[in-house]
Parts: sequence; C-alpha cells; structure tokens
Amino acid sequence: MLLNLKKLGRSFYDAFRGLGLAWREGQIFRFGLVLCLISVILMVYYRITTGEKVVLILMITAGVVLELLNTVVEKMLNILSAKFNPYIQMIKDLMAGTVLVGLIGWIVVNIIIFSPYIYQQISG
Repeated sequence: MLLNLKKLGRSFYDAFRGLGLAWREGQIFRFGLVLCLISVILMVYYRITTGEKVVLILMITAGVVLELLNTVVEKMLNILSAKFNPYIQMIKDLMAGTVLVGLIGWIVVNIIIFSPYIYQQISG
C-alpha cells in the first residue's frame, strides 16, 4: 500500500505529543511561541507584503525548529551522563548559543520589516 493511514495517523499523534511535551517542559519554547504570536499579530495588523510574510514565517519556523533541536540534544545528553561533565555542559551551552543567534536574527528581521510600518503609523 502506498499510504498506511493508521501509521500516518500515529506519526502525527506522536509529533503533536512531542510538541505538547516541549510546551509543558520548555519555558524558553513557550517564550519563543509568544514572540512568534506577536510577529503573527503584527503581520496581520500591518498587512505586510507576501514576501515579508514568507521571511517571517521562515524565521518563526527556524526558531521553533532550533529550540526543539536544542531540547532534544539536552535530553539526550542528560541520559548519557547524570553527573556534571564539562564537555556535556559545553555542548549544551553551544546549543543554547545557537538558539540565541536565531533569536537575535528573528529580532533583527522583525525590526527591519515592521519599523517602516510602525514609523508610518506614528508619523501619520
């Protein structure tokens, strides 16, 4: 069979369960989704161009994916070693830094896209 609907349904169930786990356990994940929601609200409010929407959606997607990968790596490293290990801590810090770079990029893109709209609204 080309497509097993039962397996496909199970795959989607597992994926949404993973997102729920990230939401429950990840304070930074929740914070990131709040920031994404702000972008979406501004996107709708200011009626930005299609190109700008695409850029913002890609930035939002990249940010969520980075945070999910960070969480996966952190959980895997916690399984490998319950004791403090400076190399494991270094990997965790590097992953957190990766997420931070993505966040900074998201902020810069939002400023570049929304500042002309906000300026136009303020200046009338």
